[in-house]
Amino acid sequence: MSDLLSPFVVLFENDADAFWCFEMLLRRMRENFQMEGPTGVMKQLQALWHILELTDREIFAHLSRIGAESLHFAFRMLLVLFRRELSFAEMWEMMWAADFDESTVFVWKDWCFSFQGILRMERKRWKKVEKMICTAVSSTGNGDDELSVFCVAATLIINRQKIIRETRSIDDLIKIFNDKQLKIRIKQCIRLAIKLRKKYFYKLIKSKSPASQHDD
Repeated sequence: MSDLLSPFVVLFENDADAFWCFEMLLRRMRENFQMEGPTGVMKQLQALWHILELTDREIFAHLSRIGAESLHFAFRMLLVLFRRELSFAEMWEMMWAADFDESTVFVWKDWCFSFQGILRMERKRWKKVEKMICTAVSSTGNGDDELSVFCVAATLIINRQKIIRETRSIDDLIKIFNDKQLKIRIKQCIRLAIKLRKKYFYKLIKSKSPASQHDD
């Protein structure tokens, strides 16, 4: 967890500010560190496999051919949100800004103020509101709504030719990822990740539509 804490310690002079930012980040990522059942990262890896299947058949076919279906080479990236691959300046700010839904934030803001306006709100009720907000900003549970997952998919696609040319097994991929041999241009990665998410959900919805099922 020190990988997740260190950026806040560097950015904030006040330790309390660093702690509360770190605490809120862990709320968002709490499924990644649970002790029982599949972790959030494992769900995200499963989602990543499905994303590649629907958005880039070439890299999907190559990973299948070399037995890399588990995608364990991307585990660290998702666990600590590219912390070891990118600098502080490149890391989370752009990813979160790209994933920012202003309309949703304003709804939450108005909702919270309307509750806080009741001066004698019971502590128990506010705890319920807080819990609902934290649930809303966390993953939906399938792992396919997080922009970070699409950033990993974008990284694979951007480096597709290098991966196809230099990997013959999952061990080769793990080495490439651990040795940081892949090019990660953050702006290009974010732009492609956003496009991939739109493409993925379009194909997902289309595949589940009655017309598509009838054609099958």
